[in-house]
Amino acid sequence: MNMPKNIKQFEDPLYEGLNNHKAEKTRTKASEATRGGHNGNHTLLIAALIVGTVSVLAYFLYQAQSSIDQLSTELATNKDDLAAVTETLEESNTHISELDQGLDSSQKKLTQQGRELNRYRGLYAGVKTDQEQQNRELQAMDLRKAEQEEVNQLKQQASQLQGETSQLKEKLTETNSTVATLDRKTTENKSQIDQNRAAVGEVLTTAQANTTEIAGVKRSLEREYYNFELHEKGGYMKVFEVSLSLKDADWKKRQFDLYVLADGKVIQKKNQSINEPIFFYIEGKKKPYEVVVTRVDKKLVVGYLSVPKT
Repeated sequence: MNMPKNIKQFEDPLYEGLNNHKAEKTRTKASEATRGGHNGNHTLLIAALIVGTVSVLAYFLYQAQSSIDQLSTELATNKDDLAAVTETLEESNTHISELDQGLDSSQKKLTQQGRELNRYRGLYAGVKTDQEQQNRELQAMDLRKAEQEEVNQLKQQASQLQGETSQLKEKLTETNSTVATLDRKTTENKSQIDQNRAAVGEVLTTAQANTTEIAGVKRSLEREYYNFELHEKGGYMKVFEVSLSLKDADWKKRQFDLYVLADGKVIQKKNQSINEPIFFYIEGKKKPYEVVVTRVDKKLVVGYLSVPKT
């Protein structure tokens, strides 16, 4: 029989204490035989060991008894739970039996209703056949009447259609004439619109050119211009209040490298294109100075310095 886990955990320490006690007694006897005259001290030591061992045994016995009581309580609780589950299972079996009886009864009623339904279907089929025969006879009579009425109506509609067709032909002729007139006018209007658009474009182009020219004239009146010609690696050249130096000129790419010394500062512009202005400010001036190179040749550039008039 396997012992519960919480009893086993106290079983080994108990036996271990007993074995320790036996070993201690053996060592005590050997010590008594060896030491001889010290029997009084050894007796007190043995008594103390016995008392300690008994205390340890009593503690472990108490722990084992507590574990046994706890297991007994859990076992009683499990028995009660098992009894409740058994009772519930019996009730479920009784309910299942009642459901089986009700299912059998319902199956019998369903079978009986199926027979009744088949009988009613047979009766309905017979009645439906008779009714369909009567409907066919009535439809044949109505059809003959309807055919005669329909023929009369078709004759009347044919006469009306002939009159409407004549009217439609007249309207179609008028419509074709109107469409031709509209097409001609549309073509004329489109030509006139194209002419007006071209004229407006010319006016806008002229206006833009005039605006650009006026802006250029106005700007030239507000600024002074100083032309210059710089040679590559020729050092700084004084132009009005600034100094310019050409470091490199690439006439194939129409680009150049230019240093501008103004107001004690050097401005470096590399890979600069022609007609691309270089703006910078001089202390005390509200408007910027402008350097523009208009031509790039081998090892030289030509351009101008523009400064605001004072």
